[in-house]
Amino acid sequence: MPTTRTAADGDTLCNFAIDAGFFNCQALRADPANSGLLNRALKSGDVVTIPDLRPRTENCDTDKVTKFVRKNTPPVSIRFVHGSPNKHYLNDTTLAFLDVSNHITDRGGPEDDDKFPDQFEFRQPGHDDPDTFKVEVVDSAAGDSLNVKVDALKRVLLPDGSFGHDVFPGGMAAFRTIDPPPPCQKVRSGVAYRSKYLRLVSDGADRDAKKAQVLLVTDATDQGDPGLEILDQAVRAVYEVTRCPGNPKCAISTTAPVGSDTDPRKPRQRIRLALHVVRLAPGGAPVVTIANADRRVTRWFRRVYAQASMAPIIVKATEEVDPVSNLIAVSEFDPARPGIPGGVSARGDGQLGFRLSATGLAPLVVGPLTPTRGDSAAKTANALAALVTAPYSAVVTVNPARFPDPPASRSADILIKPSNVTIDQLISGDSRQTLTVGRPNPANFQSWDGNNFLVGSIQQRTILKNYDSGSDRIDVFVVQTVTSGNLGEAMMSGHKIDPQRRAIDPVKFSAFVIQSTMDGSDTNPTTLPHECGHVLLELIHANGHRNATQLMTGQPIPDVATLNGTKRIKDGLQSFDFPVGSFRQLKRMRVEGAPVLDPF
Repeated sequence: MPTTRTAADGDTLCNFAIDAGFFNCQALRADPANSGLLNRALKSGDVVTIPDLRPRTENCDTDKVTKFVRKNTPPVSIRFVHGSPNKHYLNDTTLAFLDVSNHITDRGGPEDDDKFPDQFEFRQPGHDDPDTFKVEVVDSAAGDSLNVKVDALKRVLLPDGSFGHDVFPGGMAAFRTIDPPPPCQKVRSGVAYRSKYLRLVSDGADRDAKKAQVLLVTDATDQGDPGLEILDQAVRAVYEVTRCPGNPKCAISTTAPVGSDTDPRKPRQRIRLALHVVRLAPGGAPVVTIANADRRVTRWFRRVYAQASMAPIIVKATEEVDPVSNLIAVSEFDPARPGIPGGVSARGDGQLGFRLSATGLAPLVVGPLTPTRGDSAAKTANALAALVTAPYSAVVTVNPARFPDPPASRSADILIKPSNVTIDQLISGDSRQTLTVGRPNPANFQSWDGNNFLVGSIQQRTILKNYDSGSDRIDVFVVQTVTSGNLGEAMMSGHKIDPQRRAIDPVKFSAFVIQSTMDGSDTNPTTLPHECGHVLLELIHANGHRNATQLMTGQPIPDVATLNGTKRIKDGLQSFDFPVGSFRQLKRMRVEGAPVLDPF
């Protein structure tokens, strides 16, 4: 008597038939009760009728051994595996999720010293990348090889309010599939079929380097969907059952998400960012548009950090800011006086003071004040700030010592409000405790001098102390150019570099990048990710073998995105020049960068 089964997503008529003892689904397709299920995939809730097996009689000689072969075992199945050098195929672990590879796409081995293997079976250079995967199919009735379709899926909201995955629309799907479909060859023991080693990549240069063995999982910013996350996507492998008599044939599939919150090596996390575009003059034109600055994050920053299972999140609406000049430094380092760190008044031999004025407000003369011998910059700054009265106000912050200076030799800054104040008529007569006004010039912004990247230049501090939005995100400021000629400069915490010189909250976790790295083009695509890498890692530059392809390389960052560009975040130990040592970047980002990270 016929029975029924209720389908779940992924079930097929063929597998229902095989479970019931049939060779394929022909008998199920012939049953009128299943007529509405023949031209589409089964979905959850479909009721499938299973007819009775029909007995069959064979006439055989009674004095001979007759062998009967059952053709329908084992059931047809498909899964993702990484493979192993010593396990039996069917004992290999099924991959519950897939990660974006951080190796050079066409290279294999732990240091990318070998070619990425394009042969079947186990190959050590492919196995050395923990992010590689294979598609495995079990079908006892297939031939020597078969093909599978592998494509990327986007996250979608389902009618019941939950989230699932579905195919990308039209033209977007064409770039998110492996074309032609990768072949799977029968393994030596004959129990299954497996593809070659495959990889997930996040940009076109990587995809083009090995099209037959890579799947592109990338953003859709330029296609009008800047919110599309790489780490929200999934990978699906589909096999059309060879023995199926239907048209279309029954197809089995498996789906795995890109990244996982429980991945012990690189769990999914978000990097909190706040972007500030500096205007060339107060009230003037910004150096780049807000839209272009955001695009650099949702396109290139997202692509680079996908390999570390990290994604950006802009926690504060991107804004334009003015280059205000409302900061006065006490004992700012003077490059013209090498060896004289300042900070402490040597003799109390001069007066200090200044005048404040702003539109609609009466001017205020502050001082003059004569420091006492031995006064610190902080004491002098606080004494001057106490002389600032309404409608003006002043806040003092004390900076860490520069690397060449004694730990006690610390400058101090006085930030005046309102921010549109004019500071002039400086009296700066003390031989050690000079006064300097921060006057940012976004067209040629003052860099730190190589010894004070935990302190910052006075122009950098003026911007940071006005617009820093918190020490739980990376504040990024876009200027036209910087005086050093660098593409960007970062301020990290410094607590591991030198606990006596760690950066203060308004300065740490910040970065300055120049206009050409944040405009509407795709030039210098890894500059912003590189500068934020300093913040996350609290390290300077990668060196050693193949460091030229590392995101944190000290070599020039290329203008365009290339296969061998500076965009990799190595799995294993990577040597760095400062602090000197070898570090595991994926782990260190999550430890040192924890203050600016969120769960995904």
